Amino acid sequence: MQWLFGSDEDILKLVGRRGSFLSRIGVAVGIRDSDYPVFRELYYEFMERFKSRYSVYTPRRVFASVDVRGILMDGSELKEYMLFLRDFVNDVVNTSGLYVNFVFASFGTSGISLPGKAKPVSVKTFIESTLKSYFAYIPAWTVIHRVGIKRARIYVDSFSTSPETPAWNELCKNNEVYVVPNGDKVNLLISAADLLLGYIGTIIKLRNKKPDISELKSYLKPFGFNDDRFRIYHVGNRDLGHIVYNDPSVKINPLLYRPFPIVYLIPELSSVGLLHGKDERKLVEASPVYEYILRYVEEREGSFKILSFTEDFKHLSAGGVIVSLGEHGRQIAEYLRLLGFPLEHLNARELVSLYGGDSAYE
Repeated sequence: MQWLFGSDEDILKLVGRRGSFLSRIGVAVGIRDSDYPVFRELYYEFMERFKSRYSVYTPRRVFASVDVRGILMDGSELKEYMLFLRDFVNDVVNTSGLYVNFVFASFGTSGISLPGKAKPVSVKTFIESTLKSYFAYIPAWTVIHRVGIKRARIYVDSFSTSPETPAWNELCKNNEVYVVPNGDKVNLLISAADLLLGYIGTIIKLRNKKPDISELKSYLKPFGFNDDRFRIYHVGNRDLGHIVYNDPSVKINPLLYRPFPIVYLIPELSSVGLLHGKDERKLVEASPVYEYILRYVEEREGSFKILSFTEDFKHLSAGGVIVSLGEHGRQIAEYLRLLGFPLEHLNARELVSLYGGDSAYE
C-alpha cells in the first residue's frame, strides 16, 4: 500500500477589534492508492454534474478554487460557492476515503533569525515573504513528519525557486515528490486540496477568529467533515528548525521535480518579437486552446510549460510533448526532432481534435 498526497497553500489575514492575525495556511489531502480509483471516479462525476448544471463548456475535468469562484460567485455572494464545496465534501471527500489535513502556521516570537540576514526578520515578513516562496510543500511535510509516513507519492502545487529547507530534504529523502505547474487545474489531489483550502479558509474568515486546534475542529464539524479523516495541525516555533533554510545559496529548482511527460507549448509571437513573453503567456492562458492543453496534461498525468529557449533545452533529452500553434512553432518542433530529441509533436488542431474540438480548428 502506498499513500498519495496533494498539497497546496494560501495566506490568512484576520482583522478584528482586538488586533490582527496573520498565518500561512494549507491543506494536504491523502488517500491510499487502493482507494484512489474510487476518488477519481467520484471527482470526475461531481465535476461533470457541475459543468452540466452551470453550462460550463470546457474539455477540462479538473478545476481550481479560483475557477469555481469565477463561475459561481455573483459579485460578493458566497452562497453558491459554499454550497458547491459542501457538496464536494459530502459527495467526493467523505465517500472516497480521502483524508483532509488542515495546517496553519503562526509564531509566538518577536523575530525570526534567517541565515544570511544580519538581523532577525519580523514574523509578518517571514509569513508574507519568506514562506510565500515555498510553503506549498509544508502541509504535506507536516503530515508526513508527524505521522511518520514513508514511501508516499506527493504532488505539490508549483512554487518559486527557493532555498532548500530541512523539511524539503526530509520530504524528498523518504518519498516521491512532484511539483506540478498549474497543479490545481491538472492534478486531482492538488485540486481537492485547493478546493478544501478555499472552503476552510472562507469559513475561518467569516468567523473572523484566530484558529485554535480543538475549537476549530469542533466549529468545522457542521460543515460536513468526517471526524475520523479530518485533522488540524499547527506549525509554530518548535518547527522553525525544519522550515527555515540553512543556506540561502542552496536552492530548490522546482523544474527538476516536474512529473513526466512535460508538455511544452512553443511560443509563436514572443519568439519573433511581436509580443513580450509574459504578454503571450496571458494571451495563451485566456484562449480556448489552453483548456484543451490542460485536459491533455491532466490525462497524461504530466506537467505543462511554455518552452523557454534559454532554460529548457537541457531538459529536452528526457523527452516530452511539443505543442505548436502556428508555422513558426511547427518549424521549431521539427527542428528539435531532427536534432534527435525524443519529442512527440502535436499541433493545436490535432490536440483539440482529441477531445472533439470545435470547427474553429478544423
